[in-house]
Parts: sequence; structure tokens; C-alpha cells
Amino acid sequence: MVLNGQNMTEVKLKNRSVVLRLLFKYGPISRAQLSQVTGLTPPTITSLVGEMINEGIVIETGNTDDPAKGGVGRKRVLIDLKNDAKYEIGIEFGVETTHMGINDLKGNLVCDRILPIITPDPTERIRQTAREVVDMLSEREIPMERVLGIGVGVPGLVDRERGINRKSPNLGWKNVNVRNIFSEVLSMPVLLENNVRCMALGEQFFGFGREMDDIILFHVGMGIGCGIIIDGRLFHGSSEGAGEIGHTTIDINGPQCGCGKKGCLEALASGRAIADKGREFLGRDVSAYDVFLAAKAGDPIAAGILKEAGYYLGIGVANLINLFNPQMVVLHGGVLNSGDIVLKPLLETASSHVFSDRSEDADIKLSAYGDELGIMGASALVLKELFFKL
Repeated sequence: MVLNGQNMTEVKLKNRSVVLRLLFKYGPISRAQLSQVTGLTPPTITSLVGEMINEGIVIETGNTDDPAKGGVGRKRVLIDLKNDAKYEIGIEFGVETTHMGINDLKGNLVCDRILPIITPDPTERIRQTAREVVDMLSEREIPMERVLGIGVGVPGLVDRERGINRKSPNLGWKNVNVRNIFSEVLSMPVLLENNVRCMALGEQFFGFGREMDDIILFHVGMGIGCGIIIDGRLFHGSSEGAGEIGHTTIDINGPQCGCGKKGCLEALASGRAIADKGREFLGRDVSAYDVFLAAKAGDPIAAGILKEAGYYLGIGVANLINLFNPQMVVLHGGVLNSGDIVLKPLLETASSHVFSDRSEDADIKLSAYGDELGIMGASALVLKELFFKL
């Protein structure tokens, strides 16, 4: 079969993407190892790597002994991504703060900044964030042309194609054109994604999901959501609505949720729900963290509130496992950092409500990352869409 020019270009771009991903994941690595892993011929690897070295995004980092000769004899040159060749901006719009950071080409967090919310107006909030991006890059002396783009995570439903946050009850946003507002200040690509899906990408690129194809990130903060990765790809659903586990009904006679329905998981076990129950049963104005501190100090009512939340969260996790049969569910978010008082009933309930045999159950782990996971995942979105697809 004779390939035309367009097909040859597509094959080359695909090969390049494969090599970049391997360098990101396993670098430093030798050309010979890249050839063995990819199945590409040594001349093809040499040509691709040579082009990327000339572009300044790949470097030779040193030598290693040839493993084929027992570590003795001819040395192999190692190559890797050049960390500071390009950067990504990751931004997460939260209910209480805006978190933003700069990551290098290997995903290392160079710096981050947390902004208080000075206005409820989404347009001005986004403009303020864009100005802070300019300031942060200037402080680090990073030229705009070395920034691949901006990844933005927002709660709720998003239109990725148009860069619009369609609906976010937690933020009070509706049909906000995030991309266009950023573009008023910054001339660079802006990618929009649901914030919890960004967190799932963060786990896939940097955490427990690095060697897994089927993984779910279950996030519990002021709201509840999940990011679903199937066959190594984010699952969005037909209208970008997949992952709204917080708005699945757990108790049809339960409390009113912010979405307008009753008995949602979010209305029963989120940080906001815990604070609401704390105010009701403790008789004072408290936050979810205050409830945790009271429980830690031995308050039985506070402890009961958190244990009940853990029970409901366990139901949610079991439902996800029964639906998707993932290799792993990664738990993340402030509520899940409350220790055994929440995790113990969660794990016990999830285990007792999973349909499969015990030996087939998904592994459930607490993420090793904290609040930075959102911006790391937003940066991973930029790598995924704008760098590995070069």
C-alpha cells in the first residue's frame, strides 16, 4: 500500500505523540528502549528524537550501560523531555477560592497561587484570574510564547467545544463563556473541563492511575462528583453530563439539594450538608471542619454526623463500582481527609454493597494529593490536548 502525503503526516504525528507520552511517563530512556517499547524502527526513532531535540523540547541527559550486555560495554545515551521548554497554566474555580498554578513540561508544579473571591460576578472573577496569570508569569520570568495554554476546571456542566460553563449551581454560574472572557486578557489557547474530571486526569497523569486504564476519581468537598476514565480516556457522556454522582438520588424523602431535587448524595454527605447538619444538631453556626474538630474532641453528635456521611458516601462508591467495574476508585477532597471517622463507615458500606465477589472488587485508595490535584489535572488537560497531539 502506498501512503499519500497526508497519511504519512498523520502516521508521523501519531508516532511523535507516542514517543512524547513515553518520555513523559518513563524518561529518561534510551532510543533503543523507545524502539523496543513502541515497535518503531531505530531509524524512525532517531529521526523523531532528532527533530524534537532541534525544537528544544527533548534533551540528552546522560549515558547508561547497555542492558543487553549485562551492564558492560557500549553506553546508551538517555533522552528526556526538557522540563522548562514549555509550561502549562492550571486553574480551578472553587466555591470559596480560585486556585491557579504553573506546571512545567513534566508536570512539576513550579508555583501556585490561591485567590480570594472578591466578587460574585463571574466575568470579573475570570478577568481578575487572567490578570493574575500575567502577573505570575512575569514574576517567574516565563515568556508567553513558552506557555502551551491554560486548562480551566469548573464545577458543573461544561461545553468543552465552545468553552462555556453551562450550569454550576455551586458557583451560581450559568452559560458563562469562560474561554472568551480569558481571551480578552490573554492570547493563548484556553481549554475548559469539569473540575472533577480534571482531578481524574491529575490522578491518571501523576498518581495512582499512571498504570491503569479504568479508574474513577471520587471527590467530596463542598459538592460531590466523580471523574470516570474508561480504557484510558475520560468519559463525558452524550451531553457532557457524566460523573454527577452527587446528584444521584439516595433517599427520595431526603433533604433538598442545591440542584432543586430531594435526597441527592450531595445533600446528604457533602461538606455543605455536614455543615447544615452541624448547625441543626449542634445549635450553632459551624462549618464542616468545625464538625470534624468537634468529633475529634469527642462530641458524639458531631461524630454521628460524620459517620452517617461516611455511610452515604459508601453507598455512592458501591454504586460506581457496580456500574463501571473500575480497577480502582480514588477518594479525594476535604471531607475524606477526616480520617477513619468518615473512611471506616465508607469502606465498610462500600464493601457490603458491591455486587461482585470480594476478590474482584475495585481497590479503593485515598489520593496522595490535596488541593493541588485540581490545578495539576487542569495542566494535564493542556498536555493531553495541546502537547501530546502535536
